[in-house]
Amino acid sequence: MKLQELIDQLNLIFEGELSDNDLVNYAYGVRDKLMENGKLRTQALNNTKKQFDESDELLEAILSAVEAQDAINSGLASQVMNDSRVRASFIQVIRDLAYEGFRKEAV
Repeated sequence: MKLQELIDQLNLIFEGELSDNDLVNYAYGVRDKLMENGKLRTQALNNTKKQFDESDELLEAILSAVEAQDAINSGLASQVMNDSRVRASFIQVIRDLAYEGFRKEAV
C-alpha cells in the first residue's frame, strides 16, 4: 500500500486533531506488533490475501496488537515522565533524532 493511500484511509477512519505522522506511526506500530504473531505469519505466507483476511485468528490478533501497542506506549511514556535518568537519556536520543530529521527534511 502506498503511503498516501494509507493516510487517506486512516483519515477516513479516525477523528480528531491528528497529523498524518500520528496516523501512520500508529498504524505501523500496530502492524509491527501484529507481525510478531508467528501463526499469522505462517498463514500469510501459505495462503492468498482473501484466505488470510478470513482467518479466524486475525480479528482477535489485531485487537490484541492494538492493546499491546497501547500498553507499550503508555509504559514507555510513564518511564520517561517518572524516572529522571530515563528522561535525560531519552531526551538525548530524541534530540539527536529530531536534529537529524530536521536536517534531512531540508535537503
